[in-house]
Amino acid sequence: MFISSELLLFELTKQIEIHLIDTKAHWLRFHFGKIYQKSFQNDQYQKLQEWCNDILVKYSKTIFESEDFTSLQENALISLLKRDDLQMEEIKVWNYIIKWGIAQNPGLSTDPNNWTRENFQSLKDKLQNCLPHIRYFQISGDNIVDNIELYQEILEKDLLKDILKRIANSNRNVQSKILPPRINFPQSLPSSLFFLKNGTIHSSILSRVKKPKYAIYCGPTVGPVFDNDLCMRNNFNQDKQCYCGQVSYEKAIRNVPGWFSISEYEIFEVQEK
Repeated sequence: MFISSELLLFELTKQIEIHLIDTKAHWLRFHFGKIYQKSFQNDQYQKLQEWCNDILVKYSKTIFESEDFTSLQENALISLLKRDDLQMEEIKVWNYIIKWGIAQNPGLSTDPNNWTRENFQSLKDKLQNCLPHIRYFQISGDNIVDNIELYQEILEKDLLKDILKRIANSNRNVQSKILPPRINFPQSLPSSLFFLKNGTIHSSILSRVKKPKYAIYCGPTVGPVFDNDLCMRNNFNQDKQCYCGQVSYEKAIRNVPGWFSISEYEIFEVQEK
């Protein structure tokens, strides 16, 4: 009976999350800070966590440059680091992670030149769940020397050596795991969404992009994605993995709330003569 009640509560939580995302997105954005913080205090709020991160990966400065960054919960930080579409240079990600880790060790100097071996170990222990998600092999040689070499004691054995090997020869085999580069949004891409409603041109919807930077992108498990205006995840034609909103395009192309599936889609490239 107790297990059944837990399962029922879990299912109810998921339905409430879906309802909020589908019908109360404006309210969620208005209270974004509290929603973001609360959603990561309970792992049951997976959809709200994902909804928050979908916004933060595009506007990463919102969280990384905030005064509250160093008080960010570890699981929230890790969830962002795992994202392939986090819009930030990798060396900046590294620097922010170091800043966060130092803040978790009260009394630790910000200058690693004055640290003892115990100081480095304390930082390594605090960042042990974050460091594996840094895309080290996407960082330039100059930034490796200027920003990472000082902290080599917190890195896994031979990682720095492998990084330097790859900088010298990008085809060289190394033992360290190489994560894929993050996906960057195009800086400028004219785009429009067209929805043929009721099979007639007259009642159809044409929505032009307002924020070209977020017009379209694809990832390993998503895409094409037209910001949150039309997002297709995983198997878009099953399991109701698609949703529509209105963020970076002029108009919402779908007014019916809820997740849905797409049977097929077409993408056209219009070229000027």
